[in-house]
Amino acid sequence: MKCPGCGFEQEDKTLECQRCQLIFSKWEERQVKKQLAEDVKSISSTTSITSTTESEPTKKPKPLLGIIVLLLLVGFGVWVFVKWKGLPIPEGAYRDDKNNFAISCPSSGWIIMNSENFTSMIQQYKDQIPQNLMNLISQSKAAVHLIKISESMQGGQINVVVSKSGTPKFNEKNKDEVVKYITSSFTLESGGVFQDYNVDSSEIIEVDKLKSLKIIANAKMQFTISQPIYTTNSWGMTTFTPGSYETYELKFIQTIVPGVDKFYVITCMSDQNLFNDLNTVFNDTVNSFRVTKRSVPFFGWVFGGKIFGIPTIYVMIMFGILSTFFRWVFNH
Repeated sequence: MKCPGCGFEQEDKTLECQRCQLIFSKWEERQVKKQLAEDVKSISSTTSITSTTESEPTKKPKPLLGIIVLLLLVGFGVWVFVKWKGLPIPEGAYRDDKNNFAISCPSSGWIIMNSENFTSMIQQYKDQIPQNLMNLISQSKAAVHLIKISESMQGGQINVVVSKSGTPKFNEKNKDEVVKYITSSFTLESGGVFQDYNVDSSEIIEVDKLKSLKIIANAKMQFTISQPIYTTNSWGMTTFTPGSYETYELKFIQTIVPGVDKFYVITCMSDQNLFNDLNTVFNDTVNSFRVTKRSVPFFGWVFGGKIFGIPTIYVMIMFGILSTFFRWVFNH
């Protein structure tokens, strides 16, 4: 037999190794005990795994919860996207791409005047628009005038002034202060054209899905009927004929609409006696106002950007839907 310790060959009935003195009977006992310990350990490990598997079953993913969360995110994104985009521009509206706005002109008896067509419109309507109103328009800083043809100031007019001094922040608490700040530039004392300017009321409204400030006010404006005249006779004596003036009592709707790094002042003005008759026209015109370039909301790259010409929001929605679908398929 061969010694399991040193490998020395010897007779089969030998009790211990003649070389290394290993006692064969004790070696066999140790081998039995070692095998028994390994068997016990193996059985214990198998039982533990089985118990854990039975007590804690594998948790399968719940696709329904993911779909619900995804739909909520999609709904929120679409709501922000639609609100940010604003209302569609009315058909036939006047557009000012330089100042990023559009507005509808009332259809019956109204004309549009701006810096580009002012001269031609004056020639065309010189007998239908008071000279005083023409002078006022020529000195105005408005981007556009919408004028009702009339032989007096009672016809009414609408204009849009673009202020690039930044967009005022207003709410219910501070709106009175904002009104005071904005209207302070309208008076004669501040370089404006109105006398006795008084605010009747103010309220926060929505124009083109933008929080805007509506002001109703009244004032007086003096117009020249005839210029002062100096004449000199043949004896060198000069005589003076004073000019004549007429003061109109006017009423306004002035609406402040925020834009990008600017704000718009839409002024609807008429004689106080005709204001109620024109009020519906004024309100419809203000409601037609559109801001064509808008401030991008938070996550603007999502709601305002594009990927290969496709709006980013649409790409992300489709990616989310497809990834959720394939995950559900692979787990089933």
